[in-house]
Amino acid sequence: MLIYSIGIEEKFGKVPTQIVLFAGKGNPPPSVFRTEFTTHRFKVVDMKKIDPDEFIKSEKPEEVIVGILAGKFKDKPQIIERVKKRIVEIVKNEKEIAKYIDSISFLAGLFDVKIKVKPMPIEVDIRKTFLYKWGKEEGLKEGEQRGIVKGLKEGLKKAILSV
Repeated sequence: MLIYSIGIEEKFGKVPTQIVLFAGKGNPPPSVFRTEFTTHRFKVVDMKKIDPDEFIKSEKPEEVIVGILAGKFKDKPQIIERVKKRIVEIVKNEKEIAKYIDSISFLAGLFDVKIKVKPMPIEVDIRKTFLYKWGKEEGLKEGEQRGIVKGLKEGLKKAILSV
C-alpha cells in the first residue's frame, strides 16, 4: 500500500485514497502500517459485514461480481449462485458472459466453491474461458515432456539393439 501510494503521488501529484477490501476469515487487519521511520494509513472494509445484495442488485456486471466478496463465508455458495444468475440477467453477449464466468470462477476458488456452468439459462462455451485455455496449455506442455522422454527411451532402446 505504501509503495503504491508513493508511486501514484509521484506520477500524478495526488495522494490516493486507499481501501483494503478484507474478505478473509477472522478479524480484518489494522488500518495503519508503521515502521521506525514512517506511518501509512488506509481504510479497511470488512466485506463480511456488507450485504451482498448491495452489489448484486447493480446493473453493472463488475459491481455484481464484487458481491462474491461480501457476506458471510458460510453463505458463499448461495451468493455465488445469485451472482451467476444476475450476470446472465444483465449481460446478453455470450463472450461477455464467458469473461464474467472466468472472474466468478476465480473468486469462487478463493472460497473453495466449485462453479457449475451447466444450469445457467444460456450456453457458455467453456473452451473460451481462460481457465480452460490455461489447463489446455499446461496439458500440452506435460504431454510434450512425456513424448520427449518416451522418444528418448525408444531411441536409446533402438540404438542398444542395433549395437
